Amino acid sequence: MAEKLRSMTAALLILFGVPAFCASGGSAAPGAVLGSVTAAPGAARSLPCALYLRMGQEPGAASGAASSAASGAASSAASGAASSAASDAGDGNDLFQNEWDDPIFYIPRASTIAVASSVAPGAASSAASSAAPGAASSVASGTTLGVALPPKGDHIWDELYDLDMPAEDAVTQFMDAFLTSKRDWLEDSLRRMRTYRRSVEVQIAERRMPREFLFLPLVESAYVTRAMSWAGACGLWQIMRPTAAFYGLRMDGWLDERRDFIKSTDVSLKELDLNHRIFGDWAMALAAYNWGSGYLSALVKRTGIRDYWTLRRKGLLPRETAGFVPQLLALARIASHPGRYGLTVGWEEDTVWERIPLSRSVDLRILAEKAGVSYDLLREGNAELVYPLTPPRAYGWQLKVPSGDRKAVEAALADATAPLMEFTLHVIQAGDTLSQIAVDYGVTVDLLREFNPGVRPQALRIGAALLVPLPKGPGRSAS
Repeated sequence: MAEKLRSMTAALLILFGVPAFCASGGSAAPGAVLGSVTAAPGAARSLPCALYLRMGQEPGAASGAASSAASGAASSAASGAASSAASDAGDGNDLFQNEWDDPIFYIPRASTIAVASSVAPGAASSAASSAAPGAASSVASGTTLGVALPPKGDHIWDELYDLDMPAEDAVTQFMDAFLTSKRDWLEDSLRRMRTYRRSVEVQIAERRMPREFLFLPLVESAYVTRAMSWAGACGLWQIMRPTAAFYGLRMDGWLDERRDFIKSTDVSLKELDLNHRIFGDWAMALAAYNWGSGYLSALVKRTGIRDYWTLRRKGLLPRETAGFVPQLLALARIASHPGRYGLTVGWEEDTVWERIPLSRSVDLRILAEKAGVSYDLLREGNAELVYPLTPPRAYGWQLKVPSGDRKAVEAALADATAPLMEFTLHVIQAGDTLSQIAVDYGVTVDLLREFNPGVRPQALRIGAALLVPLPKGPGRSAS
């Protein structure tokens, strides 16, 4: 029976090209199953093979059966690499397996595991192109290609994270709170997260940073783009003005780019990366992000303690910072497996955003109506706008739209005859100033000057008319 099983396995390996995915070069024969593996942040060695089969042997054992089964299709170098990978797995830190009795695939532990399941022409394939940790791809005739931990019979399997998950009481206490008294808050926050999730995940993956940082805005702002703290921190990531200015974010009468979910994510990940290089530890980097690297550096210098959890247990951290990391870890554990904790899981696709350059200022309300798209979603995607008006063309600002709405929005913008702003006329009276007129109508001086290019702020002419765009609602039309 064992020999028959090995023969069947060898045939499947050849059919799906697994032996051809070689360890060293990462290249595959045409039609082979391709695997893309990104090592965990800070990993020094490259894992030699994306997938290889267990033939009744333990991780520490040489995979002789697998190499013999594939000997007809794989080179000696490939089988040697697989054997080396199996021996490397002895410490259990880099390779993992499920607890089924059937033969399974070992998968390298990594930050990102994406498998494109393409097979040779003519071969049956129902494999998913990618799968989240814990998913499995059914290929043909009941064969299972594992792209992460396959679920056990009770759908509970090991949880894998990029951040350390210490057994701290504070983490458990926060988990209990989020699943009881704060349950409604958590589900609402997770729904809001879907609007921005794809963009945030991409930036985290590009920097090879811990995936759990996706949930940091849950701690900071509950994924509310216009959230403002008592200290003046703003946006999804609660960025302070000095930090925003240091990284070049614009904050003026038109824009507050701390509320731009793309640019603010970029700034926050840069800050976290800088803190990690200073302290050499992600928990300390997070503490510095919350408290300030200067304060934390001074504490480390004074105490000689460089471990976040030791500082926390000794009561040396501010209360907010002491709760910051445990909250993130609690949310990461729950939000990574929401169904496991009984949370409502939606199946809607995450919003994918695209940018469109603008040649003129537009009113988002009118643009949404003309294009037949959701104004609320358009406003949320461009929350950095102080008003629902886009800035002058000189800003070089680009409108963010859901990918499915791009063609409709571009068509509305291309119609030069369609007014995308509403205006009123203001007749200048004695004592008027351009700045006061801007305040009265809720616009900026720049906007007034854009639509009134000949106006001289120091010499307004009584009785002259100014064209004023209306951000707060329609008035008398300028047309």
